[in-house]
Amino acid sequence: MEMKPLKPWLTAEQQVEHLEAEGVQFKMVGHAEAEAYLKRNNNFFRINQFKKGFPQYHGGSHNGEYIRLDFAMLEDLAIIDYEFRQVLLLMTIDVERFAKIGLLSYLERRGEDGYSIVADYLASKDHVGKDRVIVNPVKAEIDRGKEGCYTGALVSAYPAYDFPVWVFLELIPFGVFNQFLLFVAKKHDDK
Repeated sequence: MEMKPLKPWLTAEQQVEHLEAEGVQFKMVGHAEAEAYLKRNNNFFRINQFKKGFPQYHGGSHNGEYIRLDFAMLEDLAIIDYEFRQVLLLMTIDVERFAKIGLLSYLERRGEDGYSIVADYLASKDHVGKDRVIVNPVKAEIDRGKEGCYTGALVSAYPAYDFPVWVFLELIPFGVFNQFLLFVAKKHDDK
């Protein structure tokens, strides 16, 4: 397999030079302002990704350069991206919270005891790893929370992973929650 050449680490000044060489203009935002922005507010990789949505010249002496793209436009997109992520974060926190409340209500209506469903799920995640040792990625994820100021006491209160579901839901990240939700749905044959 052919190795890709490593890209050099560019200083903010070199990043601006690189963008300018690709046709990004610095009329609305000067070079010094752009360098300051890249040093303090954003990273080059993200800014560089935003330019991909803009048209480029095809052929001629400006082949591959961006058409009338100013750094200020990339900066605006970075700000919009940040603000959008903030809104999405608030929404996802609410979605996660209400999904967990809904799942707890669902399990209560189904007569679950709150412990066996977690035990069954954790057992389903056991697999034999290297050296024939049983590995469980969910338990490993929970173990990462042992030192946490919020989760540490919860984890240590259940040293054998015998969590009730209402505690388990507080210890797992959103991706594991989604997997658990699917596990519950399959167990109860619920689409």
